[in-house]
Amino acid sequence: MANVPPKYWGYLVEADKGPSVIFEQLLVSIANYINRQIAPWDVNCLTPTKLAAFYRLVGGDYDSLFLDTPKASLSLIYQSMGCFHTLQPEKDPYLAPNIPTLTIQGFIKFQTIQLLLEPDLHASFLQNAVKRLDLINPIDGLPFPDRLPRNALPSRPDPEVVTWHGGVAEDLRLDSNPAETRGPSSRRLAQISDTATESSIASSDDRQSLDETPYDSAHPRTRPPVRPPPSIKVPRPIDAPPIGNPRDAHPWDLQRRRRIPYLQVPDFNTAPITLATIAFPSTRQDLWA
Repeated sequence: MANVPPKYWGYLVEADKGPSVIFEQLLVSIANYINRQIAPWDVNCLTPTKLAAFYRLVGGDYDSLFLDTPKASLSLIYQSMGCFHTLQPEKDPYLAPNIPTLTIQGFIKFQTIQLLLEPDLHASFLQNAVKRLDLINPIDGLPFPDRLPRNALPSRPDPEVVTWHGGVAEDLRLDSNPAETRGPSSRRLAQISDTATESSIASSDDRQSLDETPYDSAHPRTRPPVRPPPSIKVPRPIDAPPIGNPRDAHPWDLQRRRRIPYLQVPDFNTAPITLATIAFPSTRQDLWA
């Protein structure tokens, strides 16, 4: 087992509830592993099928979310949580795209929210991922340590995130039942986490003002979505890791254009024109020097 350098991980969640830099790098590495190492290998994006397989690899079972949930509903869940995603096509390219696929930024935010909701469960998933998978840091190209200390992760659910997520779940429930009357009594906190603190229940009163917004039952999405607390930030953009040799990471860079040497023609006034006086590239390697 590799030795973990002192303070390598630090605390993986910042004070503003966003991921630390090393946590972002770890999640990018996990996303890269899912894309490249989990079937189907001809699909290079974070599809529900790949995500379900990833959770099974690390000891979880999220088939009910990623495989059993209708595609449109899963896309709405991503949207309600503020997780960037795209719609990918089925096998038939003539059909409209309908497979919700998380971007890397969306995956980072999804994992961070899940960790803040159920830290014990998702901390074990992350620890298993570090231990079982060959994860490479996308920044320096070095493998991550195979041990992730538990004290680097939250020890209890975050009350503010639990409350916000409960409002999101309630909104989704009302969207699926548009005939249901929306009112203060219907905004019970959904049982997303096994732990519901008194502060999270009390803070639900802060959302009472949303109940005064007119709600069109025929068009449920006209109701403003519940936004996450301001402290939950969108992860910073992360450049894609280089592919292959790092020297060729930016082949479009004009400074790195390969130059084909031109024929060196001698001065015709001082030397006779013969094949011996014309310098040709001697080898294939010289041709691309």
